[in-house]
Amino acid sequence: MPGLAEIIAAEADVVSAFVLLLKEEQAALKLGEAEVLPKIIERKSATVDELAPLSTARNAALCRHRPGQRPRRH
Repeated sequence: MPGLAEIIAAEADVVSAFVLLLKEEQAALKLGEAEVLPKIIERKSATVDELAPLSTARNAALCRHRPGQRPRRH
């Protein structure tokens, strides 16, 4: 099981990827390139799907460090 530092690093990588997708989406909107938006939206959705289990794992790891705490559900 990965440790808290590894989970946070992975989560940060996924968040960074999401931010890049937002910037790509913004650029496409500014340029009026609506045809690329569906692909960007698919990639954003996949990135969010990647982020959810990392968030759960982070909360669980935090609870391991603080006995008696239960992870929050998202």
